[in-house]
Amino acid sequence: MTFGDVLAITLLITVTITTLWAGLVAFTVLFSRRAQVAANALKDAPGKQIGIGALIALVAGTISVMLMTAGGPVAMIGFAMLAAALALAVLGSSGIALLIAERLQTLEPGQSRLRGATVGAALAVATGLLPVIGWFFLMPALLFASLGAGLAALRTKATAPAPERQAVPLVAEN
Repeated sequence: MTFGDVLAITLLITVTITTLWAGLVAFTVLFSRRAQVAANALKDAPGKQIGIGALIALVAGTISVMLMTAGGPVAMIGFAMLAAALALAVLGSSGIALLIAERLQTLEPGQSRLRGATVGAALAVATGLLPVIGWFFLMPALLFASLGAGLAALRTKATAPAPERQAVPLVAEN
């Protein structure tokens, strides 16, 4: 292994982590109602969401790998199935980021929702970086929870209430 290989792997890990963090923040901002539904599902029944997510990971993972190994046009269906499962996981992970943001809001009441969601997404991604515990216990649990919460967010018809809009004053008052 050369020095260039080490740099390439380090850059790949850094770009992957940054992209995952940015995706969580983007999903939290763009799909705020669905992310709040996912957060509520995790808050109400975390064990149920982890169990459902483990089942989704097992079924979707097995079927998508089998389809991808078939080759040809069938492999594209496997890749599409895996991409859909990962998008579901990112939606559920945005709910996890919102849960972390809510807990941080109690510690620092003055912070904005965007800052809380950004820090929450960073902390959710950072848990997977912990050696051994993060790799083999925390990250799989977060993946299963996010798959279950993402499915709950898509399944439910009742959405979370819209956040209140705050008017921005045109002229600052002294």
